Amino acid sequence: LNQLSWFVLDEADEMLNMGFIPDVRKILAQVPSQRHMAFFSATMAPEIYKLSKQFLHDPVTVTVELPKAAPTRINQIAYRVPRIWARSTVLQAILELEDPESALIFVRTRREAADLTQQLQSAGYSADEYHGDLSQSQRERLLERLRQRRIRWVVATDIAARGLHVDDLSHVINYEPPDSVESYVHRIGRTGRAGNEGTAISLVHALDRWKLHEIEQHIRQEIPTLPTPSRSAIEGRRLEKLTEELDGVLMGERLASFLPTVSQLSEEYDTQTIAAAALQMAFDRYPPITANLDDWSSKKSGKGRKSKPVSNKHQSPSRSEISATP
Repeated sequence: LNQLSWFVLDEADEMLNMGFIPDVRKILAQVPSQRHMAFFSATMAPEIYKLSKQFLHDPVTVTVELPKAAPTRINQIAYRVPRIWARSTVLQAILELEDPESALIFVRTRREAADLTQQLQSAGYSADEYHGDLSQSQRERLLERLRQRRIRWVVATDIAARGLHVDDLSHVINYEPPDSVESYVHRIGRTGRAGNEGTAISLVHALDRWKLHEIEQHIRQEIPTLPTPSRSAIEGRRLEKLTEELDGVLMGERLASFLPTVSQLSEEYDTQTIAAAALQMAFDRYPPITANLDDWSSKKSGKGRKSKPVSNKHQSPSRSEISATP
């Protein structure tokens, strides 16, 4: 550290929330007195301000307000959760319907991340967990698997919302809306990057409506709320996927090896019946659909609301940057 010329502390408020400030103090106590320093923080908690006054010389504070409108390249929608205990079931229905190419699914706690990941994996989905219990090398390996599409969906705590870069991430899903608008903005900002389109989905129970309202007030836009996906909608999406896969198989070289079997079967059945039976076999490999979905999707949930401007009476949070030179 005696050769250090620059010290940059990014996401200072998150370092505080995760209990790392004592470690930061130990490091700062060892750096040379003649050095450049910069602190970056989404919020200016008293402890962060105290830290900056202690270690920065004549600091200059730069405050940048968060955008008051959502990026147009991110499509924001919400799905209604009819029962608190049904949140994971509704999530699986949404994943079936939306079929994200890649997604970050945000949850509150490490335990929740582990439990939800286990449920998704047990249902046959390509998913893994990302949270503070993982070492830095484990996190980097997991993100590399996500970037290379060796895994599709990552269940993450908010530690992943900051400083995470996956340029072509197609979806961000809030398992439940976060308590703060700032967390929501950081979360959905993981998609729609590098000029790409993105989709941000929030699962909203009646008890979550106030959180969604605060988000809408901040972005000055209503977020359409859709009913729980129905059984017929999911079955239709599964058939679409099978049709897309079938198009690829019909162009493949291995198809010819199965023609003798088709010829044999055609002596007893017509070819349309044979094709339908093959599709049924493929379709039946999907996990069973929860019986309650049709009941939930038919309950009053409000048809998708059209987006419209919403007045913002709240002061938006800001990102603060403190820097100083020797």
